[in-house]
Amino acid sequence: MKRTVATVFLVAVLLTGAALAEPRFAENGTLRRVDLQSGSLVVEDSQLWLGPATRVYTPTGALGSLQMLRPGLKIQFNMERGAKRRTVSEIWIVPGN
Repeated sequence: MKRTVATVFLVAVLLTGAALAEPRFAENGTLRRVDLQSGSLVVEDSQLWLGPATRVYTPTGALGSLQMLRPGLKIQFNMERGAKRRTVSEIWIVPGN
């Protein structure tokens, strides 16, 4: 009986940990324009601003760079409120691009 309870508990902990490890995204869409010089990009029809510490992640989850971004990529991203405007804090390139 103790072994069954321990096994059920272990499985529950593992499943909860896996769910917590999954990234959560506030937004998603297709990149239409990337202008690293001005620090902006257009996703669908919305102009967005890159923050000073915007992180880019590859489809495998490895840390990438802003130079990887190009029109046509499907992305998921999170925003944060800065002093002047909302900026993109992290971008995940969707697998299968």
